[in-house]
Amino acid sequence: PHSARAQRSGLAPLLARLPLGRRTLVQMPFRETLRAPRRTLLTVLGIAGAIASFVVVLGMLDSWLGALGAGDDELARRAPDRLDVQLDGFVLDDAPAIAAITGSPSVARAEAGLRLPATVRPVGVPVGDDEQEIDIVADVLDFERAMWTPTFIERADGPVEDGIVLAREAAVDLGVDVGDTVVLRHPRREGVASYTLVDTEVRVSALHPHPLRVYAYVDVANVDWFDLAGIANVVRVRPAPGVTADEVQRALFSLDGVAWVQPISLTTEVIEDVLDDFIGILRLLQGIVLALALLIAFNSASISVDERAREQATMFAFGVRIRTVLAILLTESVLMGLLGTGLGIGLGFLTLRWVTDSLLSETMPEFGVDAVLTTGTVLLTVALGVLAVAIAPLFTLRRLRRMDVPATLRVLE
Repeated sequence: PHSARAQRSGLAPLLARLPLGRRTLVQMPFRETLRAPRRTLLTVLGIAGAIASFVVVLGMLDSWLGALGAGDDELARRAPDRLDVQLDGFVLDDAPAIAAITGSPSVARAEAGLRLPATVRPVGVPVGDDEQEIDIVADVLDFERAMWTPTFIERADGPVEDGIVLAREAAVDLGVDVGDTVVLRHPRREGVASYTLVDTEVRVSALHPHPLRVYAYVDVANVDWFDLAGIANVVRVRPAPGVTADEVQRALFSLDGVAWVQPISLTTEVIEDVLDDFIGILRLLQGIVLALALLIAFNSASISVDERAREQATMFAFGVRIRTVLAILLTESVLMGLLGTGLGIGLGFLTLRWVTDSLLSETMPEFGVDAVLTTGTVLLTVALGVLAVAIAPLFTLRRLRRMDVPATLRVLE
């Protein structure tokens, strides 16, 4: 008899060690949760699975928006209104095309510079090894006087101007750190207008935080690497007071020698526009996940009402009100909702880490995305997860009101 009672009570005797008071109705939700540990565990795991999917969806949005925000902050740190004017070829610094851009009434300041395609690979890696060689765009800047320079989040010993500044994501993918030497494969001028690709061993002097690994920077003191001293193919401009970026684009694009003009934030805006197209689908998935959690909780509450029909009928017979019984069911559901939501958030974040560290690093290696779960997302998940589970017992209210107490209490032999 003792073992039979222990089996029926499940883990409920453990509550004797908790300070829940002596009122039976107060203890009942906690006892019922532990009395059937298998059903409780299955319900919690079901809720956790749904919440984990919800967290992954929201976490991907947080991670992408966080990476885009970091890129925006980096590019807009100084001169956020600047534009890049790409020339249709290499010209001398005093060429008419650059003079026309500099003298435009729509431009307040202009800086001629270089932007060159290149690749970077660790020392000892052969050319063309796609797994260990990455493509970059090297901007040649004056680190001391340029209108904008990158943020150096990590610096090697010695002058930063002596080497190349890579994105942190590029350094991670290459397996190098500041102070290490890499092989820069880049164009070098030969003669008047011919170019050849050469390998130059350079030091990684610093890292910058932009998530796109393609961005790299070289100080103008190293322009001899390319043999392009006094030559430019890009001009960085700032609009004159009262002039918009669109007006600058229209004014400069019509000039001879200009290939295109774009604000520095264009790349981020394009990615954000693509994300906006998927946000509606993600919102639909969120609704489906919450509906799944609600169905799981409703199924558990419905089974609980059926299993404890005689217990509830006994309470009704002793004058306990329906709202009190419903409050017990709601409390029990909230407990399972909290357990399932907490477990789901943990599982969801681990899944998110796997997606960003493994899956995205293989499918989109050019963009560094860290797993981010904002406080707002966690609070929203807890609120919606617990709310969706807590309202499930409300659907059993009609059954409780229509319960035939005498028939339920009748003992059939």
